[in-house]
Amino acid sequence: MRKIYLAMASAALMMLTAACSSDNVEPTDNATVRFSVNLGDIDSRANNGDGTTVDQLIFAVYDSDGNELTQLRQEDIDVTGRQALVTTSVARGQDYTFVFWAQKRDNGHYNTANLKDIVVSYDGPANDETRDAFTATMEVKNVDAAVNRTVTLRRPFAQVDFVCDLEEWENLFKSNYQLVGCDLKVAGGAFTHLNLLTGQASQPTAAGAPFTLATADYVTTRVADGTEVNYKDKFVHDDGEKFWISMNYLLASDEQTTLGSTTMNIYSQVFDEPTPIPVACDNLPIRRNHRTVVTLTDLTRTVTATISIDPRFEGDF
Repeated sequence: MRKIYLAMASAALMMLTAACSSDNVEPTDNATVRFSVNLGDIDSRANNGDGTTVDQLIFAVYDSDGNELTQLRQEDIDVTGRQALVTTSVARGQDYTFVFWAQKRDNGHYNTANLKDIVVSYDGPANDETRDAFTATMEVKNVDAAVNRTVTLRRPFAQVDFVCDLEEWENLFKSNYQLVGCDLKVAGGAFTHLNLLTGQASQPTAAGAPFTLATADYVTTRVADGTEVNYKDKFVHDDGEKFWISMNYLLASDEQTTLGSTTMNIYSQVFDEPTPIPVACDNLPIRRNHRTVVTLTDLTRTVTATISIDPRFEGDF
């Protein structure tokens, strides 16, 4: 009996050893996933919104239940020339969602700790290109081999611009105003939260988006001797056709929505305090990855006077 038991134990040990050997020969392996990332076709206006401020890509991987695989997150991938390369490794036979967010490093405007709930802050100066950012989401089902894909990122923002004709700007420029900058006040309607997994923007502002005064960087200042000032350093730029006074990014949805009362103030220096020249708009339409352009007219008035000389004296003293 002892010999039989010993023989059976030896056979079980041989079977267990064979199973372990088989597992070592065919382990559960991973698949390499590689993405070529670009910022897409960008409709810029003389370096206004051309994507060149973006230099950081954040990359995350989510499973089929929407849970982030935190060990696969990459926080600081370089974006150069509006392009980046991402490589990771995932288990075969699973479904994944890959999420991309490209921004300016250390911009201070977006909390990206949770990519399913990015929080947008509108505090800070107007006309700030470091607010530009791009995103994309890609699903890959049943990864069973190496994956090589090209991903195009697009803005989750609407760009709201105020422009005028070059002649209108030159008239304002030549007036007695000493222009010192502009701001943008939005009463409500700008979204503040973005879920990159679903693309859903939520929680529109009720108190508004107060982009503060963006002051001009003067070359010189206007003084009593008539020295001119370069007003154009912070009023965005001209593109050869229009002068772009104001440019700001607001988080928007894929469907067109409207902002509450929106006011762009051009500030001039009067005595010791900047004084606003307000331009107000109601029900301003915005849409994700679209530009809303408000064209201004009559910023200045032409005064025509008829001058004559009366040669008659009115009397003698």
